[in-house]
Order: sequence, then C-alpha cells, then structure tokens
Amino acid sequence: MASVSSLMFLFIFPAVISSITAVTDKSCSDFIRTSCNATLYPSVCYDSLSPYADSIKQNPRKLAQAAISVSLKSARNASSLANRLARSSPDDGALKDCADTLADAVDLIKRSAHELGRLRRSSFGWQLSNIQSWLSAGMTDDDTCLDEFDDSTGDSGLSGRVSDAMKVTGYALAFVNNLATSQVKKKGNRP
Repeated sequence: MASVSSLMFLFIFPAVISSITAVTDKSCSDFIRTSCNATLYPSVCYDSLSPYADSIKQNPRKLAQAAISVSLKSARNASSLANRLARSSPDDGALKDCADTLADAVDLIKRSAHELGRLRRSSFGWQLSNIQSWLSAGMTDDDTCLDEFDDSTGDSGLSGRVSDAMKVTGYALAFVNNLATSQVKKKGNRP
C-alpha cells in the first residue's frame, strides 16, 4: 500500500512542474513581447513569433533565427503569388519584374538564415554584417516590387503580401542588429 507521502508526491509534483512550466512559458512570451515592442510593428512581430516561444526561450540569437524563418516564409508566399500572377499575365512586364525581384529577396533571406545558422566567434562581426546587408537588400527588393506596379493586379493581394514580407523582414533585421550591438558591447565598445 502506498504511503501518504508517496501519494502526496504523485499529486503535488505534477502541479509544481506545471507551475514552473507556466512561469517559463510566460517569461519566454514576455521576452518575445518586449523584443517586439522595440520594432516598428510590435503586434505583427509578436503574433508571428509567439508560436516559437518554446524554441526561442530568452535567447536573442534564436529570436533572430525564428524571425528570419518567418521572414523567409512570408517572402516565399509573396514570391509564389507574384509568379502565378506573372504567368497568368505574360504581357505585364512590371509584374514579371516584381516576380523576379521577389525571387531575389527570397534568395537573400535564405542566405541570411544559412549564415545565421553557422555563426562563428572568429568571424561573428563579418557574418552579421553580411546578414544585415542581405536582409536590408531583401527589404529593398520588396519595396522595388511594390514600386514596379500600380496594383493593376486588382484584388490579387500581392501588395499586401509584399508589404507583410517587408514588415517581417524589418523586425528580423532589427533582431540581427541587436545581436551585432550586443557583441560590440561585450567587446568593450570596440568595433
């Protein structure tokens, strides 16, 4: 027969673990919310990154990785729609240019994700500089796409998707910039 203390352990231990997990989940969500509040689109940022709270925890590098991953997905969605629209309107040069420009943005964001995944202490600053440049260029590509056409695509939703991709890439860049800034601070304000 089980002792009273054994039975109490069976009931109390899961409750303790559950409360610790709840505190940890809340602190991870708070980390994401606080980080997103420093961006231009805090609610878009938080809504897109909060599902990754368990993997991000309170790690700025993992936050940047998740943001770049969300950015890549958003850019791919915009690029896919632009390609479909360009194929259905082969005479629309602006739409074709937009599709090509968005494909370039996807490539740049993909390169950024790859580079962030292989950061090395010995080349950290150089690698972060590359990532910053590529994400910034990806945002420029998105902006160029929007400038290429006057939304003659009707209610296709392309401008909304491209705008969303720019927002997401913007906060991904902000988190990469934070990584670069924190590295400079760690080195005693040396570049």
